Amino acid sequence: MRWLCMVCMCCIWPMAIEVSAEESQEQIIRFFQKVDQSFGGSQSPDDARAAGIAKGKAEALEGAGTYVESMSVVEDFILKKDETLALTAGILQAEVVSQENYATENGFGMVLGVRVDMDRSVLATRIEQISTDRVLLRKYEELQDREEALLERIKALEALTGSIDSDTAGSKQTTHSYRTAIQALPAVELNRKALESWQDGHFTEPRDVLVLLDQALELDPKNTTTINNRGIALYQLGQKEAAIEAFSQAVDLVPDYADAYNNRGIAFMALQNYRAAENDFSRVLELMPMRVEAYINRGVARKNLWHHHEALEDYQRALLIDPARRQVEQNSARLDYRELERICDKAQTACRLGLCRSLTYLRERELCGRE
Repeated sequence: MRWLCMVCMCCIWPMAIEVSAEESQEQIIRFFQKVDQSFGGSQSPDDARAAGIAKGKAEALEGAGTYVESMSVVEDFILKKDETLALTAGILQAEVVSQENYATENGFGMVLGVRVDMDRSVLATRIEQISTDRVLLRKYEELQDREEALLERIKALEALTGSIDSDTAGSKQTTHSYRTAIQALPAVELNRKALESWQDGHFTEPRDVLVLLDQALELDPKNTTTINNRGIALYQLGQKEAAIEAFSQAVDLVPDYADAYNNRGIAFMALQNYRAAENDFSRVLELMPMRVEAYINRGVARKNLWHHHEALEDYQRALLIDPARRQVEQNSARLDYRELERICDKAQTACRLGLCRSLTYLRERELCGRE
């Protein structure tokens, strides 16, 4: 008779923090966490180990986040608590340093010693990056949300296995769902590895990133963060149609995924499909009305559609949101805000020749000043 799938109970001991003299010179802070992970039935030791590591890291993250908040490196760049945790998760390296197996009358278990390392120099670099590139922080937050959702699902499925007979179809489905959630956890780490190549709004090594993301997609096929990042890498490699296909897959799965709409709009512009680009940027602004680059990108698309009035309004809105930003570069679309001044000059020249319709339109909207 098969083992009855028991509840996979996880007990976590208090965390220890260690900073040795040698390690402090290397900027390494170590967090230790013990996790008691029991399992039974069709749950495999590898599954239990993967879940235990993830849970140990999640617990260590709370302590690491508190430590990060106290560091001087964040004083000039204030992060909310959730942002701190998302960023910290992106730079923690987890490793099992000890494992003790045991058996009970209901199943088996293991006590894992999980060591989590944090490199303070990497933290400083990452904070400097996100101070000028908030997209990077959004990507970390997306991965943190995905990991938390997987851990919650694993917890629920572990509880469910204890109340279902192991020979039933329901048990088999629960076991399959549990294993699927477990195998998706490494996909989050592969995405974080890919983000190590992210600088100034792009991947510095898109081919290497694509390899990592393809592996992540095999483990977690419906992870929209993976799909979106993969689209960016494809776009950078010149595979614009494939990139559009990836971004479209992401928004099909998550219809309110603003970043994927914005990225697809940029790819459409590169293919000179300005109408489709305009539609995507408009969708971004429905979801995120204060997103400056979406106004700029839509303005570029509208300018290429010869909708100059609407384009100027987008540029003006962008200036109202971020008056200090006089010039913006977003992938292949670069716009100097002096464009507004040049168009106004042309409108004034045309008015002196008796053609004042454009200048009147612009002045009514206070885009070119008053008479």
